[in-house]
Amino acid sequence: MTFGNAPHNRLPANTALRAARMKRSIEQQPIPNTENRCSQISTLGNFMTPKKIPDKFQTWIDARKKYHLSHAQIQMARELGMNPKNFGKLDNHRQEKWKLPLPEFIEELYFKRFGKVKPEQVASIEEKVMEIQRKGEEKKQRKRAKQESEIQQGSGELQTGSDS
Repeated sequence: MTFGNAPHNRLPANTALRAARMKRSIEQQPIPNTENRCSQISTLGNFMTPKKIPDKFQTWIDARKKYHLSHAQIQMARELGMNPKNFGKLDNHRQEKWKLPLPEFIEELYFKRFGKVKPEQVASIEEKVMEIQRKGEEKKQRKRAKQESEIQQGSGELQTGSDS
């Protein structure tokens, strides 16, 4: 294939210029810091949130944003055992006029099942994740302390056994 007077093995001048510009722009971009991204912590409000949220909680956060639900409505849906991936077919009230909007539907189901308008204590998904992670860290610390005390008791028995 030839372009004008250029031989077939050469690119047109404007393509070569574009490739050179692209190469320069890629070289000038900073290299992202990929060291231990999950351990980075950012502050949101009064509590700290991890950068990496487990997938089973992330789907609820995405559903909250996509369907404009409140923290209380998300908590109600979780207590009802609903699946956030199925919210799309439930939130179809514009095409099917007989359906309630999703937030009202969740609140109605919650009232039928539990007899309450909303949960007594409302916590966001992010707060729940932080609580779970905090409990996990406490459990690890207790386990480490127990292992250390067992090691110390074992070494104490060895020392007293050698004296007799």
